Amino acid sequence: MARTRCAACGRDLLPGDPACLECGSGDRLVDDTDVGAAVEDSLNLKGRHGVPGEVKPYLRTTVKREWSPSRQLSEEAMRTFDSDERLYRETYWNLGTGEITFQKEGAIEDQGLQGPGGSSRPQPPAI
Repeated sequence: MARTRCAACGRDLLPGDPACLECGSGDRLVDDTDVGAAVEDSLNLKGRHGVPGEVKPYLRTTVKREWSPSRQLSEEAMRTFDSDERLYRETYWNLGTGEITFQKEGAIEDQGLQGPGGSSRPQPPAI
């Protein structure tokens, strides 16, 4: 079970708390005692230099499962936008073996790296 605490004062936080109610810090620590984890739909993480709601995130990472039409298999995909380093990274793993099946990285301004996305993405064959 995950436990979220304020990084400044140690107070327990609720998942939706934008900042610590005791000291006002937006920094948090997340401890997870579970042995394993899995992505069922998608996971989104954001990193900020400041209080949520006052500054935009400098780091955004999304992990989700999706169908690869070129490799004809479901994969786990991780996409990271890092504004501080001005980098975009994309990595795909085979769900069965954990092997990296595809990877690319480049300037965050290069929209060609990020692909079409959205509903135009091919879907897996119907069963």
